[in-house]
Amino acid sequence: MRAHAAEKLQAKGVDLIVGNDVAAADVGFEHDTNRVHVVGRDGFEQDTTLIDKREVARVVLDAVVFLRQRPTSPAQQGSPQQPRKESDT
Repeated sequence: MRAHAAEKLQAKGVDLIVGNDVAAADVGFEHDTNRVHVVGRDGFEQDTTLIDKREVARVVLDAVVFLRQRPTSPAQQGSPQQPRKESDT
């Protein structure tokens, strides 16, 4: 799943992609849970455990906000807050 997500990120030329294992028995359309891998173009990565899909949405939105707030030039580099992980909620 991780390698596939990274490949899709590069192929699509996007800033962020969320991958999940569609073959896993406890995730997918017929379940209220999912396990995802979030990959950013700049090397950002975050995995979740098996969590509620609403929490997956929070993880993804937190990653988007985090990446949008990151400095774009070396002069602006700092330590932005990492997105919250499912264990922080």
